[in-house]
Amino acid sequence: MSSESPDGVEPDLPTVTVVIPSVDRPSLVRAVASALDQDLPPLEILVVYDRDDGAVPVELPAHEGLRVIHTGTRNGAAAARQLGSEEARGELVAFLDDDDEWRSDKLRRQVLAYCDLRAGSEHVVVSCRAELRSPDGQVVGIDPEQMYEHGTEVADYLFIRHKLLSGGFALASSTLLCDAALLRVVPWNAALRLHEDWDWVIRATRAGARLEVLPDPLLHYRLQPLGSAASRPPAGWDDSAAWARSIDLPERALGDFLLCVSAVNAAAYGQLPAAFSLARAAAREGRPTLRGWAAFLLQLAPRQVVAPAARIVRRLVQRRTAALS
Repeated sequence: MSSESPDGVEPDLPTVTVVIPSVDRPSLVRAVASALDQDLPPLEILVVYDRDDGAVPVELPAHEGLRVIHTGTRNGAAAARQLGSEEARGELVAFLDDDDEWRSDKLRRQVLAYCDLRAGSEHVVVSCRAELRSPDGQVVGIDPEQMYEHGTEVADYLFIRHKLLSGGFALASSTLLCDAALLRVVPWNAALRLHEDWDWVIRATRAGARLEVLPDPLLHYRLQPLGSAASRPPAGWDDSAAWARSIDLPERALGDFLLCVSAVNAAAYGQLPAAFSLARAAAREGRPTLRGWAAFLLQLAPRQVVAPAARIVRRLVQRRTAALS
C-alpha cells in the first residue's frame, strides 16, 4: 500500500489491520464506518464478537475488507483483541472499541509516525490524544492534557496525579497502533477484565517498545456512565487494586493509583469503608502525591462543592510547591 505523505513523497507504507472487539452495541456501526472512512484505508477490519452463539447482532456494511470472527464464548475485550491480533494479516494492528470513532486521518498520521520511529526501535507503539464526548455526543474536552515524554516510565505517566480534576484518559485501546510482531512478543492478557489497555502498554514498553503519543485528538472517545466502563466496573475496586499490585507499579504511581482509581471507584458507589481502606493501603504500600490525596478527598465531597474546593486546594498546592522550591 502506498499513499502520499504531507511533503508530497509517496512512501511504501505498511499495511494495517483494524481490530474491533464487540458484543452487541449498536454503536459498532459508527465505529466500523469511521474505520472504513480512513484516508489511508486499512488492509482489513476484523470485528471480533465476544459471543458464544455465533450471531451477528447488528447489520454491518458490505465491504471486501471487513471480516467477522467469534471468540466462541464470553472471554472479555482483552481476549477478543488478542484473537483479532492473531488473525491479523496486516504488518501493523490498530485497535478500536465499538463505542468510539476515529477521525478520518487517524491511521495516516499514526502510520507515518510509526515509519519515522521504527528505524531506531525494534517495536513501536503510537497513541494519540482524544476528543472526549459525553454519552449523547457532546464534546466535553481533550485528554490527556499532560503529554508523554519519551523515556518516562509509562506507569508514572499514567497514574501520578498532575492535576486535581483530571479526565483520567490516556493510552486507551482505541488510540493504539503497533507492529503485529510486538503482539506476538507481548500479547494481551486475556485473563484481565479491567485496565487491560494500561496493562498491555506498560508491559510492551517495559519489554523495550518505544511509545509515541501524537498531540492531536485523532479519536472521538465516548465517556461511559458509571459502572459501564472497564476502568470503573461495579464492585471492581478490589480487582483494580490487585492488578496495580501485580504489575509492580513504582511507589508514587501505586499510591496515586490506589487513591485516584481504586478508592475513587469505591467512593463513587457509596462504599466509603472500602474507599478509606484503599486510602490506607495507598499510604502504607505506596507514596501518594499531595495532589493525589487532594483529588481523593474532593471525590468524597458533594458534587456542588467539588469545583470551588478544587480551586482552593489548587491554590494551596501551588503555594506549597512554590515554598518548597
